[in-house]
Amino acid sequence: MTDRERLRTAFGADAARYHRARPTYPAELFGRLRGPRILEIGPGTGQATLPLTAL
Repeated sequence: MTDRERLRTAFGADAARYHRARPTYPAELFGRLRGPRILEIGPGTGQATLPLTAL
């Protein structure tokens, strides 16, 4: 395995660990967002993406 492949694998493990450890957003937050367009900046692991698409 090359260094590049090792790094890619390590990032995937870290992203999954981050996603598991990160607290979720409160549902009230999504209830307060209004408007025809919402821009998610810095989506990271996408934790807010699905709730935003439901608005």
